[in-house]
Amino acid sequence: LRSRLDRSRAVLLRRLSLIGVHYAERTDTEVIGNRENLTEGWQAQWSHATAATVEAAGSRGVTLPQACEAAIRRIRHPDASDGEEDQASTTHPATVLSRLSAASECGLATAVLPLLTHLQTSFLQSASAAQSIEAAVMIQRIAAGHVAGLPQAAEDAALPDVEPFAAPAELLQAMPLVAAALRMFDGLRGSDDPEHVVALVDLTAMIRGDIRDAEADEEKASPHELASLQAALKSRLVRLRRNGSSRMQGAAWGGLAMLAEVDCERFAPELASWYDGASTAEGRKQLRSRLAGLTIPLLPLISTEPAWLQGLEQRLAASIDDDFLVRLPALRNGFNSLAPADRARLLTDRLAALEPNGPAVTGARRIADPQSLALATLADRAGRAAIAQLLPDFTVREPGSHDAHANSIAITEPPGEIPLADRWRLILGVQGCRSTRGGKAAATLDQLYGSSTRPGRGQQDDLASAGGGTEGASPSAREWIDDVDRLFGKDVCEEVIGEAAAGGRVSVLEYLNQETVRPSVELLEQVLSLRGALPERELALLRKLARRITERLAQQLANRLRPSLTGLSMPRPTRRRSRRLDFIRTLDANLDTAHRRDDGSISIAPTKMIFRTPARRQMDWHLIFVVDVSGSMEASVIYSALVAAVFSALPAVDVRFFAFSTELLELSDSVDDPLSLLMEVQVGGGTHIGLGLRAAREAVKSPTRTMVVLVTDFEEGVSVPEMVAEVKSLSESGCKLIGLAALDDNAKPRYHAGNAAAMAAAGMSVAAVSPERLAEWVGDQIRGGNA
Repeated sequence: LRSRLDRSRAVLLRRLSLIGVHYAERTDTEVIGNRENLTEGWQAQWSHATAATVEAAGSRGVTLPQACEAAIRRIRHPDASDGEEDQASTTHPATVLSRLSAASECGLATAVLPLLTHLQTSFLQSASAAQSIEAAVMIQRIAAGHVAGLPQAAEDAALPDVEPFAAPAELLQAMPLVAAALRMFDGLRGSDDPEHVVALVDLTAMIRGDIRDAEADEEKASPHELASLQAALKSRLVRLRRNGSSRMQGAAWGGLAMLAEVDCERFAPELASWYDGASTAEGRKQLRSRLAGLTIPLLPLISTEPAWLQGLEQRLAASIDDDFLVRLPALRNGFNSLAPADRARLLTDRLAALEPNGPAVTGARRIADPQSLALATLADRAGRAAIAQLLPDFTVREPGSHDAHANSIAITEPPGEIPLADRWRLILGVQGCRSTRGGKAAATLDQLYGSSTRPGRGQQDDLASAGGGTEGASPSAREWIDDVDRLFGKDVCEEVIGEAAAGGRVSVLEYLNQETVRPSVELLEQVLSLRGALPERELALLRKLARRITERLAQQLANRLRPSLTGLSMPRPTRRRSRRLDFIRTLDANLDTAHRRDDGSISIAPTKMIFRTPARRQMDWHLIFVVDVSGSMEASVIYSALVAAVFSALPAVDVRFFAFSTELLELSDSVDDPLSLLMEVQVGGGTHIGLGLRAAREAVKSPTRTMVVLVTDFEEGVSVPEMVAEVKSLSESGCKLIGLAALDDNAKPRYHAGNAAAMAAAGMSVAAVSPERLAEWVGDQIRGGNA
């Protein structure tokens, strides 16, 4: 993109791709957030398909720009129905962003201007936080002239294909969008989406960059306004760091570092605490997610100041091999969010400090014979024990280190077989481990995460090369599981097996012990993700495993919810005589007849007898679950099915269950069997909340004794007015409504804050709750209604 000819070529190839002409395909690395490529790679080939598609595209316009403009008018958001072309479809934020991106990349100024106008009007009220940030990034790129099809300067134009772009200054203002994103920032709190991490980094970079520009340029708009935006961003990042999901906590730490609100010294103990807390399954999950969120914003800072990783490196250097290996899969998964080239460069920087004179083991004597190695190891340990008995505080250099100033370790600490440099190679997935145990760990992890990158530049083709100690044929599933169990331990082995199965290696499920496996919602998510297009034998195995996990989770959840549901499933007291005397209530009602006998004992002469009615199923209350099964709701869908099964066992509650995306599925007949319900639900697709609420409204029999539980992220994809109208209709009829942005143990939601506020104004209570809190709400409604 250094010449006018290159710019013209890039725009032309984008236009051909937009109208569906099979001629060229882009092959260079994708960008991340504000990081833009300075070059592009395209592979072009003329074929019979090219000629046919050129002829077909001619029906859309006489010239290439005309055909592109027609193609842009047909772009709609994914949830729009076929043939739909109404106001809601064309002004949907996802539609506007898709059209603006295509029009700007293809240099179609006549299509870009009205879309920019729309960004400054109704888009501000309907877009989510992530969409507002994406729009602000687009405007910033256009204003800076970074879009190939919209050059700002005449000398950058490539006439007649690419003309200079001029737009009113008010249309290129990103600050209103940034302010709107900040107002809805809390909607990202529970997200585990990598794209939202990128959006947060983009937002931080924009606010930080604009403030620096304002300080350098006195004519820049209102430094006071920019400073207030930075203060608002800082407060939200601090809140996100405390209360966000694990991934967003890591991203918030990185954002605060970008704003210079956190320095290396303050961050080191925090990073070390993440490592220390990863001794349990939950701790390893948090470590993995926090690192995945942290590495994207922190990578540029690490490249210039490696001390940002000192908290982690101190723990790596001090940990024995077993403690390190327990955490290794989580560490590698966390850093895997970086591109291979970035990980290779990061390792090069670390090795420059750890091995300035080359690998420390180059000149060391290596023992290849296993028996000799075992004897030498025993002798070394015996010598250490003897010295430790005489001199407990004696220190030695780290294994393999010849530097007199290198860190020393106590003689009482067991020696590590994996040096620090190899530990970084294992974490970053780069070839070159020299220790025997490190090579085995690298080969085992490569079966899960793909082949290691080369220690050189780390280009894309490095992923196809074998490395990290992998030799010969790949191990079978049984051999691989044995290696994982031997290297990382039983608990970590279960986690790795679940991750491998979710990644498509279904054969490992056969070796997962169904009786001893630790049930968790995460494991059930991974198992259920495999249910499509499996052979019959593997599907039967999957069902058996999922059944076992679901039953144990349902039992655990029922035990947790029982205190909140006390009294709802019990027979009611009555004065009508029956064979079942309510002894406690009878005793309480006749305390005034208590008298003392001659022998000193107390006796009661009851005059009011209270009995219990036989337990029977009474449809006194109706509980309707309306559950969003779009792509971001996996955990909440599972919890909804489990909670609905618990409520369906109550005599006084009739439970109905509707699952919706852009289609509706009623699963009320399966509500007492959560596994059957979950097996029928396919998580994914768009969101039509109005469709689900309309089904709930049609199912209402007694509005004043009906509770509607809507579980969704409020990312309405079809019609926000329809969604709000359905809420108003249900509320005015007398139904009790609650909208849950998240239903899980963490209760950290990811939702559209603007739509949630509109629902709350229409009469629906909106919250993010745990199953216990939902049970309390239902119990309170029933008890209050009965009273």
